[in-house]
Amino acid sequence: MAKNFQKSELKKAILGSGGYMTNVAKVLGCDWHTANSYVKKFNLEEDLIAEDERLTDLTEMKLMENIRNNDTTAIIFRLKTKGKKRGYIEKSQIDHTTNGDSINSSILLSKEDIKKIDDSLEDEF
Repeated sequence: MAKNFQKSELKKAILGSGGYMTNVAKVLGCDWHTANSYVKKFNLEEDLIAEDERLTDLTEMKLMENIRNNDTTAIIFRLKTKGKKRGYIEKSQIDHTTNGDSINSSILLSKEDIKKIDDSLEDEF
């Protein structure tokens, strides 16, 4: 016979799950679909999202810890993601956004690309 879960059981199972339904189901001792149904029944989607965010926060703290320990891979990853606006990119990116009828375009170039463009312009003049 199927077990009927209480809201408090679901809330407890969500804590520490990392926001993964499989982990919630494992704690409850049921399958993924049953856990998902109960999360929806008790309107606990926000709790699941909050748990996912907690895991992301933990992951970011670990990344910062690795950066503080001079882990080159972690440093490069941070610069490639958060440092893009400062020019730490490997490839050109084109961003197209629309504003009414007009299209605004911006192109991000690496410092090496800008140097190549500058050099080629100097050769022409």
